[in-house]
Amino acid sequence: MKLRQSLFLLVVLLVLVGLYAALQYGRRHQAEQAEVSKQVFSFAPENVQRLSITRIGETPAVAERISAEEWRIMEPNPTIVPFHLMWNRVATHLAGLANEHTVLESPADLAPYGLDTPALEVDAALADGTGIHVRFGALEPTGRYRYARLDDGNMFLVRKDVFFELDRALNDLRHRYLVANREVPLAQLEFAWIWTDPPVDKDGRRIETGQEAIAIKVERADASAPWRVISPYEALARHEKVEALASALQFALCKDFIDAPENLSDYGLQPARARITFKDAGAGEERTVLLGKADDSPDKAGLFVKLDGQDAVLVIDAPLLSLLPASTTEWRDLRLLTGRVSDIKELTYTRGDTRMVLAKDTEGGWHLTEPVLEATNEFAVNAFLRFIKEVEGKDFVEDAAAQDRLKNPEVRISLLSDNDAASEILLAPADTAGAWYARQDSGGIVSLDGVAVNMLLISPDTFQSLELLRFVKGGVRELQLTFEGREYRIARRHDVWTATAPEGFQVGNQADVETLLDTVCPLNAISIIEDTGGDAAVFGLETPVFSLTLFLGGAEGPPQEELSLDIGAVCPDNSSERFARSSARSGIFTISQEVMDKIREALRGFK
Repeated sequence: MKLRQSLFLLVVLLVLVGLYAALQYGRRHQAEQAEVSKQVFSFAPENVQRLSITRIGETPAVAERISAEEWRIMEPNPTIVPFHLMWNRVATHLAGLANEHTVLESPADLAPYGLDTPALEVDAALADGTGIHVRFGALEPTGRYRYARLDDGNMFLVRKDVFFELDRALNDLRHRYLVANREVPLAQLEFAWIWTDPPVDKDGRRIETGQEAIAIKVERADASAPWRVISPYEALARHEKVEALASALQFALCKDFIDAPENLSDYGLQPARARITFKDAGAGEERTVLLGKADDSPDKAGLFVKLDGQDAVLVIDAPLLSLLPASTTEWRDLRLLTGRVSDIKELTYTRGDTRMVLAKDTEGGWHLTEPVLEATNEFAVNAFLRFIKEVEGKDFVEDAAAQDRLKNPEVRISLLSDNDAASEILLAPADTAGAWYARQDSGGIVSLDGVAVNMLLISPDTFQSLELLRFVKGGVRELQLTFEGREYRIARRHDVWTATAPEGFQVGNQADVETLLDTVCPLNAISIIEDTGGDAAVFGLETPVFSLTLFLGGAEGPPQEELSLDIGAVCPDNSSERFARSSARSGIFTISQEVMDKIREALRGFK
């Protein structure tokens, strides 16, 4: 193709593209012009200074604009807090109201269109003093539009979805939460029960109806910081309990409202049962909520509350009651370790002559570094650390006797954190048998007893692994075993177990060999025999009931590793256990008789 022809075709293409773009622009412009021609009003939403929304059978909701984004409700109750977003939304949809079709210029009878008793009336006052009154009637026959009329002018149709945006009940137009901003966590809480019974003399003092008990106050620096009790004492707070109440307040949804109630006593609010004052981080101010009785009606189950400054009773979810502290000490953290285990890099446990050191490696795993054990049970180490974090005292102890006992503790748990900050947990027995005192890492003293104490009184054996035997079963190339006085040898050939001794012996069932290996891998002991006396015959291990030697490695060349297991006599003081030893561990152990029973079952086919 010649250059002139190519240029001509390019010019034609450009002309066609331009014509298409112009056509599309024209269509869009016509559509935009058509939409603009439908507009009933020409003012901007921000010019709406006052709105009145009257739904059929309901009191008008009236509000006026106080800033670009904020409104103030005037009727039916000036103390109602507005939902600013919804009032702005109504103003926006009113400004954009469109006439989809003019029905009649001046209808004589409004009843057929539902305009004699409108479903909705919206009145607005604009910044220039202009007043607007729009009435909305019934749905037209297709169900897609509603009849509407501006002042006494023409009757026209509006889309059903636009009517929905304007048809807002008072509960849609009011702020329905206890906090100003649900996205900002609370930073401070104060709670107190209120005496609701008749006046009474108790513990030498007079308690009047409506009098508050001692308040408990907690606060935190920010959302990521822990809660702390700052009154009536100072201590770290039980984070989970305080956070549960703080979250319940932050996300509580008011399901119903009783505006301008005649008698607060009807709702258990005169006097109220309790008071919660919280720092609303969103509004930067303190708010007080009074808690009343539960509303147990089937359709409105909840809790009656009153928010300070509002002439209304609110109904919120009743579960809030279950999160309230029964006493001033309930929010105080009773755990021995109030910090985080993840922040600790070393723990030293001292009890008498016993000293153990647990250290965290670079991967975050914990190990017993002192004393050095032949085999450490890492699960036991982690379980002990979890227990220290989770164990709680029964109650706080304030008397001097506890402090005196802890000056010379029986157990000292020294903690070193990643930033080299040091703290201690101390344990000492109390006067009562089985009772102990414990000093938290934060300095508080709590009482302990029972299982909690037993789990904290440990020795190096606590972390001693009881695993006798473990190997990779796929790596076993040959095994030799002695059972009931006869020796057997079995080798793996092409992934098939084949008998090599004694003569005439055959492996009748491959599953028997696999069952045998599964029984002894892994094999865990029940206990360690501390004093063996050096005489294996005492434990039946000089002539064991069962002996097993495993040869591990590839099919060619000498075995890379040998492991052996001997099972001896039944324990004289416990017939459900037998003595055993393994080449993988030094010493003598006890194992369950069940292990031997499974071995016998697996070897039943060996003939």
